[in-house]
Amino acid sequence: MDLKGDIDRPDLAARHTDILSPLMSVAFPSSTWETEISGAFTPFQHDTIYCTPAYRELLYDRC
Repeated sequence: MDLKGDIDRPDLAARHTDILSPLMSVAFPSSTWETEISGAFTPFQHDTIYCTPAYRELLYDRC
């Protein structure tokens, strides 16, 4: 399974948004999803594994 253990490849996280979205809703609430500019990253590498649409549009086009 792709998500067993550490997620060290952002492309694996992107394939499983159906599982990650409910988990990430704690840090990225639906009430601010369209207005906040936020992202989750892998430690020390700055690879985005999850981000809001505003973050994707304005800052980073790889999540």
